[in-house]
Amino acid sequence: MRKWVLGGHIALVILGFAISIALAAGLWQSRHYAYVADIGSLLAHRGVGDYTLSMSHFFDLTGASFASLRLP
Repeated sequence: MRKWVLGGHIALVILGFAISIALAAGLWQSRHYAYVADIGSLLAHRGVGDYTLSMSHFFDLTGASFASLRLP
């Protein structure tokens, strides 16, 4: 039982590091984009047909959308 708990903790640590690296990479790629106050205007160009899968919102995480999440 104790090995399962340790394995679970290690898996969560690895997952946390992977997510933090992905977010840091997104912020790094967005450093040259201008700040846009309305993030909805950046996402409005996507067609409704592009949202056929539940994970298709993942593709909205572009450099421009990350730039909108920064402080001005």
